Amino acid sequence: MKIKNIVTVLLVAIILVSCVPAAKVVPTETVAPTEMAASTPTITPAPTATSIPITFTPSVVITPSLIFSSYPTKQILLEYGNEGGFGDFNDILGRTSYERLVLYSDGQLIISKDYQFFEKMLSPSETEQLLLRLENMGFYSLETNQDHNETDKLYDFGSQYQRVYDGPIYYLSVYGNKPRTICYYGPYQDFLIPEAKGLFGFINEFAPDSMTPYKPDRVLLAIYKGTNPSLTDEQTVPFSWPSDLSPLETPDWKFMYLEGISATEVATFFSRSYDVNFLDEKGNDYSVSIHVVLPHENLQKPQEWVCSK
Repeated sequence: MKIKNIVTVLLVAIILVSCVPAAKVVPTETVAPTEMAASTPTITPAPTATSIPITFTPSVVITPSLIFSSYPTKQILLEYGNEGGFGDFNDILGRTSYERLVLYSDGQLIISKDYQFFEKMLSPSETEQLLLRLENMGFYSLETNQDHNETDKLYDFGSQYQRVYDGPIYYLSVYGNKPRTICYYGPYQDFLIPEAKGLFGFINEFAPDSMTPYKPDRVLLAIYKGTNPSLTDEQTVPFSWPSDLSPLETPDWKFMYLEGISATEVATFFSRSYDVNFLDEKGNDYSVSIHVVLPHENLQKPQEWVCSK
């Protein structure tokens, strides 16, 4: 009888143990001794039903990009200028350039002299005479591989060639039925052969009579509070920004795009110099650069470099 009672107790115990849920085994990661010595363990508390998700504030504030509306552009027939370096408007325009002369297919001629812009409408006869003059001066007959070294027949280095890595490159392009572009490297200007020197000298000084100031209807401004960090020019005494123009106010820097009458008014104010200006607005100093958007420039599509080499 005693043995029977012991068996009964054992059976009951086995049944009770089988009813208890098995403990969940959590696998552990084995860390190599060297890794364990170099690392510091981090304890991550298990989330609870009342836990609040953590949000992070980005450390870099992204300035919104300018949005440009569509507008008609003109087709270039002839252009002369220089490009190179990095300017305030590279991210928008795609390149840094100084358009010295642009002739459009409708006859509008825009010339920049000392950061002042002038214009005139050329007749078809005047346009034809200009293109013929360039052709007679050797524009289509000049030989050049555009390598800008001692193998380039655009130059005569003699024994004085030295490689230069910094300087603007000048371009003269004719489009239409007989397209061609000739570029020369600014530091090598004195080594141009006489025909090339005469050609670029002519177009650089070309300015027909009766030109009038150009009034742009689109401009871009790069505005820095205080001094533009990319400038090397010595800051001059700032002059006052008119209160009736779009405000310059910014905590650090910004771009400003103006069109229509607002652009014309700002361009008129800057007509004393389209280069960098130092301005005062309500007791705050600003460094401001201006880019006149010419009729061929499409701000929705960055420009390509004229000279490929």
